[in-house]
Amino acid sequence: SCPNMPTTMPENGATLTAQWNASTTTYTVEHKVQSLEDVNTYTLRESEVVEWITEWMTNAKAKDYSWFAADEISQVVINWDHSTIVPVYYTRQSYKLNYNVAGWEEIASVTLKYQENIPLPTPSKQGYEFVEWTNIPENNKMPANDVTLVAKLSPRTDTSYTVKHLTENVNDGWYTEVLSDRVV
Repeated sequence: SCPNMPTTMPENGATLTAQWNASTTTYTVEHKVQSLEDVNTYTLRESEVVEWITEWMTNAKAKDYSWFAADEISQVVINWDHSTIVPVYYTRQSYKLNYNVAGWEEIASVTLKYQENIPLPTPSKQGYEFVEWTNIPENNKMPANDVTLVAKLSPRTDTSYTVKHLTENVNDGWYTEVLSDRVV
């Protein structure tokens, strides 16, 4: 019962005002980061419980995770029973991997996601032997920046070549071969 409420209706009517207090409840925000193995799979990194007003829209906020970018957050109405879950998805950042092969066959740059395994192709060039790649990041994983790998090469000792001795023709500026030595 209300103390100010009349028990009988007055002759000229009555105005009653109801007052409600908003109740609060909690909802869960799940922060999920993109997997390396499958771009459609996300792994729970952390969750947090937030207190907010029942039946209002959630107000989930993205966290600042290095090497990940938050996708757009879909806010939802908060249920009274603490069952509301708001997933926040984070896409793994990508970086460029360049191959410097110093005049060898060209190897195209690739874009890799953070922590992805770095492919190490074996370039070839006639007369040289590929030794190794230098500047490989730790654990052969893509870091959070662009990377340029540099090919280290060594001349082969079994490569034959020909040395040609030429003289310039005075009249026309062309050259004439005068001696040729084949080295094996």
